[in-house]
Amino acid sequence: MKHHSFSLTCLTVVTFFALCAFQPLKVWTIKAEQTRITFSIKNAGFTVTGTFSEVSGTIDFGPKNLKNSRIDARVKVASIHTGIKARDKHLRSADYFEADTYPDMHFRSTSIEKTAGGYKARGLLTIKDVSREVEIPFTFENNTFRASFSLDRTDYHVGKKSWIMGEEVQVELEVKV
Repeated sequence: MKHHSFSLTCLTVVTFFALCAFQPLKVWTIKAEQTRITFSIKNAGFTVTGTFSEVSGTIDFGPKNLKNSRIDARVKVASIHTGIKARDKHLRSADYFEADTYPDMHFRSTSIEKTAGGYKARGLLTIKDVSREVEIPFTFENNTFRASFSLDRTDYHVGKKSWIMGEEVQVELEVKV
């Protein structure tokens, strides 16, 4: 009887700790109409800003279950808007994004970890025919993921090196879920 009682106690304790350790993920769908993706780049000495308006994807996120958290998001290249239609058309062309051949930019995380200022997602960012490992620091508050990072456009074959246009692109994300 003592052995049965001890086994039952051990099973109860193990089950309790297993349930405490398990934290479910919240599966979020990106709300495209409320999400803002902005970028800026130096061009001819001026800062040019723009946006992408079409985004889709899911974010499986649990602050206490980062091991199983995932981000999978796509941005439609054709949704680029800089305020000048001729420039937008040129950016969609083979000189830059090749939107007809590569309609989407894609980010898929491989890990998410806690940092002093929030979180950091590591993963593959694919633009055109290039996939590169990136780290994107972000915060999460009030159903909004916010991130700010930079990348080199020439790493993704978006345009050529130029003394007129900068290579570094600053990206700001405000993703509503």
